[in-house]
Amino acid sequence: MGSLRDILDSLQHTNEESKSLHKAEELKALRCRINTNIIAVLKKARTIRTQLEEMDRANTANQRLSGLKDGMPTIYRTRIAVTNGLRKKLNEVMMRFQGLRQRMIYTSSISIFRSLGEVEGWGGVVSRSKRVKKK
Repeated sequence: MGSLRDILDSLQHTNEESKSLHKAEELKALRCRINTNIIAVLKKARTIRTQLEEMDRANTANQRLSGLKDGMPTIYRTRIAVTNGLRKKLNEVMMRFQGLRQRMIYTSSISIFRSLGEVEGWGGVVSRSKRVKKK
């Protein structure tokens, strides 16, 4: 989970760095790094989710093997609580990742529209849907 957070922090830093670059070659290299980080986050999250599913299966198997029908011993409740806590942390990290990804897409589209507006002569984008023509 910690490595996932580190990759997200790196992705955040790379996104901030992309806002100050203007050369096409540097932007392409930065986009490649961003895409690599996004793929790494998705692969790591899938691995963690698979491990959590394995922990769930192990929890239910251990509970069945113990043969306790009435009430659960503390150890089983603790194992289930730890697994659920890790699942919740993964969900929070992935929500943070999704928010960052949406912000990156939005800022990228805004910068593309602005540069297109400067080239075409209509002045760029004022809001998401309104364009203003230069006089």
